[in-house]
Amino acid sequence: MAILAWTLGLPTVATVMAIGWVHWATRPRGPVAAHESVAEHERFKAALASSTTAGPTGS
Repeated sequence: MAILAWTLGLPTVATVMAIGWVHWATRPRGPVAAHESVAEHERFKAALASSTTAGPTGS
């Protein structure tokens, strides 16, 4: 009986968990307000610019 748990039970549980994760990951999301996404993009650009102009810190 233990062999049935390993050969049938665990793959079945893993498959159900994978299906649940895919369902959760592809759920429809609500609309994002334009000002929020623009502000996030500006924050991203500022962080990217500050990290490229700082140079190496080890010298």
